Amino acid sequence: MDFDYTGKVVLITGGSRGIGRQLVQSFSAMKAKVYYTYLSAERFQPVLADSVDGPQPVGVQVDAGSDLQVEAFTSDVWQQHQAIDLLINNAAFIWRADFGNTTTELWNTSLQTNLMGVVHHCTSALPYMIRQKSGSIINISTVCADHPVRGQAAYSSTKQAVDSLTKSLCIEYGAFGIRANTISPGLIVTEKPKRVTEEDVRKIPLQRVGYASDVCHAAAFLGSESASFITGADLLVTGGSHLN
Repeated sequence: MDFDYTGKVVLITGGSRGIGRQLVQSFSAMKAKVYYTYLSAERFQPVLADSVDGPQPVGVQVDAGSDLQVEAFTSDVWQQHQAIDLLINNAAFIWRADFGNTTTELWNTSLQTNLMGVVHHCTSALPYMIRQKSGSIINISTVCADHPVRGQAAYSSTKQAVDSLTKSLCIEYGAFGIRANTISPGLIVTEKPKRVTEEDVRKIPLQRVGYASDVCHAAAFLGSESASFITGADLLVTGGSHLN
């Protein structure tokens, strides 16, 4: 990537796996001071930067659904650096089941992680961004928010709420020099095995699946000064599949 994040403080939620893991590595390679969260110590996969030139990313166990844990995490980062330049809300809970088989417990978990997790991290970071009169928030959504698919009612609904929340943040905090945008990935293949059929690929106008690096490129742009006049946008990283 051509973007330089030297010395910038970047917070990434859900950063030990999948797209989050690649985000951590990418921003670390751009010499940012990266702090990332993970939920489960048992499933934690430590992330090391590919480049030894910049600071190594720091992983912290945080339950995004707990406002107290999120506030403690954000406060600690601020105390260390007196800056929070970019917040990327990537943590998500995906449960594939038809609506009738989605229990109240699954709905509550989806709400706590996908929506309230974003609310808690934004609520914690925004006062510091206001203090420094700058900051960028990127919420990782999904193309399914506007184009739901069978078996993802809870995921799609909560991500749609995140899209609306992002626009509200844009309107309410723009005067403080704070930008808020979403990235909505389509079919993205990460290190986790995912069954992709030829039919799936044919439905994508670019005739290929997406990769975590595609999302990282979008995030690097949106968080940079090159996007300083972009806020309230939803960047679709779908290869055109949202047009189907």
